[in-house]
Order: sequence, then C-alpha cells, then structure tokens
Amino acid sequence: MSYPTFEDVEEGMKVLVELKNDRGTGKLTEGIVEEKISTDDSDPSGIIVDIGNTRIGRVREILNYDFIDKNNSDPVISIEPNQGIKNRTKVIKLLSESEDFIYLLVGYWKYTHFEILTEALENNDSVTEIKIMSILPLMKDGSLDQKEFEKIEIYGKLFKEDMKKRIKKTSVNLKFLTEKKVGGELHARFYFTKNKARNFIDLGILQRNQREDICRVDKNGNFEKKLNDDFYKYWNQSNTIGIFGDEKLLLQKRLDELEHNRLEQLKKENKRTKK
Repeated sequence: MSYPTFEDVEEGMKVLVELKNDRGTGKLTEGIVEEKISTDDSDPSGIIVDIGNTRIGRVREILNYDFIDKNNSDPVISIEPNQGIKNRTKVIKLLSESEDFIYLLVGYWKYTHFEILTEALENNDSVTEIKIMSILPLMKDGSLDQKEFEKIEIYGKLFKEDMKKRIKKTSVNLKFLTEKKVGGELHARFYFTKNKARNFIDLGILQRNQREDICRVDKNGNFEKKLNDDFYKYWNQSNTIGIFGDEKLLLQKRLDELEHNRLEQLKKENKRTKK
C-alpha cells in the first residue's frame, strides 16, 4: 500500500495515524499534524509525525487537505493546482456550512455552478436566501455569449424552483453587473453568510491549474461594513439587473442597448481604419 509522502503531509492537516504503541493492531488515531519527524521524502511504512501530547506515529491517510489553525474556527481553505475533485469538495463543504443566507460576488457565474450549490445545500435547511452577482458572460469580441446565457437562464430557473420547494422555501436571485466601469473595478470575489465574510473564487478555478486561498476578511468585527461596501454597493446599482421575474425584461432591454453600443463602436473603429 502507498501511504502519503513527506511532500503530501503538512503541519496543520487532519490525518489518521498508526501510533507507535498501536503498531500492528490496525488501530488508527485521528489528529492534527503538529510536526513532521521524518526527513525522507517517502517511507514505505508511512512518514512519522507528532500529533501532540507526545503521540507519535506513521501517517496512514490524510483526512482534510485544509490547514487547520487550532486557534481559528475558520481556517484558510487552500485551492491547489491539479486537485480538481478535492478542491470541489472543499468548496462544497464550505458552502454547505452556510447559515441563513448565501451571497456570492464572482467574476463569472456559469450554468454548471448551480450544480455545486445544489450539492452543497442538499442537507442544509438553514439557508433561506441566495443572492448571486456576476458580470455578463461575454465573447472575445464583447458580444453576449448567447449559448451560455440561455443555459444560465434554464439552469437558474430549475435551481430557483428546486429551492422554492424546500421546507423553508429558499428564495434565489441572480443579478448581472451590466455597467462596464463597475465590472472593471471589481477584482475581488466575496462569499457572505451569517456574520461571516470571506474572499471567494471564480468556481472555474476548481478545474484549472491555479492556486487560491479562501479566508475570512472580517476579522475586526466589520462584517456589516464588508457586506455593504463589497456587496450591496453593487447589488443596488440601477444597472445591476436580475435574470428572474419582472427584472428579466429590464435586463433584455439593457442587453439590447449594450449590443447596439458595441456595434456602433465597431462601425466607428472600422471608419477610422479605412481613413
């Protein structure tokens, strides 16, 4: 059997260890790695670690790839390159622990991301409100990606109906930032739930070869300020428009206006080139 290597194991990880006194019994002990004792990259018997209280043994399995700060109930969640399934599991676990509401501000919301939310909320009856804010799905030429947009509408409607059937009839709203200047100034991504604000990621990162950390950003008791400054400030703008209900017509009107402006700009550029 191949056990985790020295490189796989980090201090702060939750692991299963075969303690020295339990060798050969099959008994495994769960703990947090305080120190790596082994120095070799790999050991066929498993690398040796200290999990505290003079408990030393060999790592048999990593239970949690997040680094756990014992003095912090909200550890940093590390999204690692080439760890697609593990990364997805970490994000789903984070969202599954939401209380009362989920507010997300992301750069790109795709139709497949509704599946992640569905899985996260499968056994969570606490969340009664979901708000998602994203920029529009655009093609390289600046035009709307119609296929992606239509799929977002279809999957969004199905997700909204599914959430409505829940015990607490969870409400769902998805808005797009249609003002170019506003979209351009947004570089941060955020996730808000009851009394907690975290930076967040574009969920497409879960499948890409990128490294990101998700951590608390309201450590100084400034949750309300973060919520107002980094979410509601953009959510309440006139050109941030929803995809459901009465707002859908307003959104379509805005999309037509943006396409008209794009084509006009294109004409001007073509005229300039011909001169």
